[in-house]
Amino acid sequence: MKKIFTLILLASAPASFAALADLQPAITAALTEELEVNEGELVITSVRPLPKVEVPEGFPLTVKITQAPAGGLGAFMTVKYSVIVGNQSRGEHTGFFKAALLREVWVATKLCNRLAALDQVPLKRKKVDVINLRTGVWEGDKLTDDLQIIQAVPPGTVLQPRHVRRRPVVLRNQTVQAVIRHKSLLIRLPVVALEEGAPGDVIRLRNPKSYKEIQGTVVNSETVSVKFNSSAGK
Repeated sequence: MKKIFTLILLASAPASFAALADLQPAITAALTEELEVNEGELVITSVRPLPKVEVPEGFPLTVKITQAPAGGLGAFMTVKYSVIVGNQSRGEHTGFFKAALLREVWVATKLCNRLAALDQVPLKRKKVDVINLRTGVWEGDKLTDDLQIIQAVPPGTVLQPRHVRRRPVVLRNQTVQAVIRHKSLLIRLPVVALEEGAPGDVIRLRNPKSYKEIQGTVVNSETVSVKFNSSAGK
């Protein structure tokens, strides 16, 4: 009788130790792939307790997203996912998560004054949550004097594309030289800039004699390039 009891125990005992798996890393990895998070680190926190799943030693644990968040990546997400241990399904579940997207970005450490050159403003690289910044972050690597702040940026603000522009070298109402080339012909005439522009920008110009409006490409602080047409200099 003793031998039979022992055999029953051996037959019913697991082949190896089964541990309760922490599903959060696997769900994070699956969501990162599903939502194509290529920039930054996705960090999620479950609002409700995650299901407890036993995983025998040596068996792979897989999480597959069966229904992605309806609104895509966001600070709060509802996700449906299935859990597979080895080749066996352990059910489909619905998870409710708070999320953060951590990225190293430029952050204002003090007030950044309007129209200040970018290399003169107090900015520092910091790793912060940018998941709610729908317009993105400014991707520049270096702070250079050919860029400037468009508007005042308060301390603690993440620098975004709408905060930065190339610094204009031609100002509105400034008189500049329009250079018109046609074959071997080179024409120079003074024109008035009707808007400001940085090198490479196309701006509106006015001939002060004829008051005709033309367009030109900013070359530097004194010169714009104008395409030739028969009425450009009139």
